[in-house]
Amino acid sequence: MPDAGVLATVLLIAGLFLLGLEFFVPSFGLIGTTAGLCLVVSLWSATKAWGGGASPTLFWTYLCFLLAGVPGTLLGAYYAIQHTNLGRSVVLRPPVPAVVQNPLEELLGRVGEAETPLIPGGMVVVDHARYHAQGQGMLIERRTSVVVVGVSGNRLVVRPVTEVTRGSSAGAGTEGTAETPEGKAKPSDTGQRRPVRGLDFDIPEDYTA
Repeated sequence: MPDAGVLATVLLIAGLFLLGLEFFVPSFGLIGTTAGLCLVVSLWSATKAWGGGASPTLFWTYLCFLLAGVPGTLLGAYYAIQHTNLGRSVVLRPPVPAVVQNPLEELLGRVGEAETPLIPGGMVVVDHARYHAQGQGMLIERRTSVVVVGVSGNRLVVRPVTEVTRGSSAGAGTEGTAETPEGKAKPSDTGQRRPVRGLDFDIPEDYTA
């Protein structure tokens, strides 16, 4: 039969090891119960070997290791589960939800056509498919070419496609003149109009003519 002091030391180490192993191996409490029995028998063996004044220094040293080892093992096992690869592989964690991208975002920049008037909501056709859409605070007539500029929930945000008229700069030099029925140019009456406050249009000087 081994010496009681040796048995107390071996069972103390085995009990602490099994106590930490309980966190990593699912055993329905079997490993934890075995660890508790090892620690109880270890304490009994230490009392028999060093207690009763036989070797108080060794006995108190043993008690310090026992009292510090149990919480230290529990804290160490908890830290290992949270911050080590071994713990992450043992503990099942919920999957991180993937960020689902709105499929309507693939239509950004596409050009379509307003199937219904957008006041501001309505229907548009983009790539031969119908979508709910809304304008940017403006009325968009039916059959107007629109471009997708954003997504709001399950709706497309669109605006009319603006086209630059070709040759607009060519007629800039004739501004301020108008052709008469005889073909002669006469000064435009734009410069002869005066603004009237409170109105959004101009009244010409010769409005009585």
